[in-house]
Amino acid sequence: MVKKNVIKDIFIQDALSVSLPRFKRKINVSSLFEGEGSLVSLDKKMLLERIDLSKQDHTIDFVPTEADAIKLDLERVGNDDYEVQKSKISAKQLTYIQEQFQSLPDESKRNNLAVNIARLIRLDEIPEHHIVEYVKKAIEGLDNEKISEMFLNEPVYAKIFRNKLNDILTTYQKKIFCDWLDTDQIVCEADYRFPETMPVSSKILGVKKGLYLDEGDMNGFEERVINEIANLENVEYWHRNAERGLGFGINGFINHYPDFIVKLKSGKILLIETKGDDRDNSDSKNKIELGQMWAKAAGGLYRYYMVFDTKQVDSALTLAQLIERVSQ
Repeated sequence: MVKKNVIKDIFIQDALSVSLPRFKRKINVSSLFEGEGSLVSLDKKMLLERIDLSKQDHTIDFVPTEADAIKLDLERVGNDDYEVQKSKISAKQLTYIQEQFQSLPDESKRNNLAVNIARLIRLDEIPEHHIVEYVKKAIEGLDNEKISEMFLNEPVYAKIFRNKLNDILTTYQKKIFCDWLDTDQIVCEADYRFPETMPVSSKILGVKKGLYLDEGDMNGFEERVINEIANLENVEYWHRNAERGLGFGINGFINHYPDFIVKLKSGKILLIETKGDDRDNSDSKNKIELGQMWAKAAGGLYRYYMVFDTKQVDSALTLAQLIERVSQ
């Protein structure tokens, strides 16, 4: 049984009046379900409606790797129950597989490889046959020796392709998102409210002003950040935001669930994302850009901050800078 968590009585009246803005897309053409000019919640898949993978970059650095070929079998463990069993392929079996693959015509080798890799990638946003064509174009200049190596290490190369395609999709989604935002095809509309009850599997102790009777667990740096925030006089309450669709997410060209939602006594609401000093990457850059675009579109009552401990990162704050900013 998962314990149901509730908002503290001293905050419930204010908290239930709060409505956080999320991005909505304007419908330009009426349909059976939506009238022209109506607003629907933005899904990042919408940003890929016109993407053409054939026109995207096909240059991929196929870094040579070593990997073991693995055999997967289903072993019966009950009347209708089976378990996947892994085992290394023997040298004899591997030689046989190589010979069978080498006996195929060159075009068949490439087609089989492309189909197998596309099935391993499995991107919901892109039809599988489009991924197949993308892979075929990317490998068309490779020699047979490299094609054979890729065939024997398909999961390794599927990961390389998946990373490349994810970069392509995010870049494309970001461009379309910015275009739609600039042309008012995307707007910010307040529609998210704090649930009166929510599940909590673990809790944090010793930090005051939490919105709920119990707030979700956190790592050491997160706890230090919110403890400093909670001790500021102008902070009314804070909440440990849940992830993966359970809490408040900024729905843009990526889906971003900031770590904390902080309400100030002035009425301003802050979204705060914490990052350890070793966690700066392209994902951080995208989150900062999206968070700042959200704050600008949402209006003057809202702010977004990404905070590192002491590391200086463009458009982010250190913990000391964040505390000074919030206190002001």
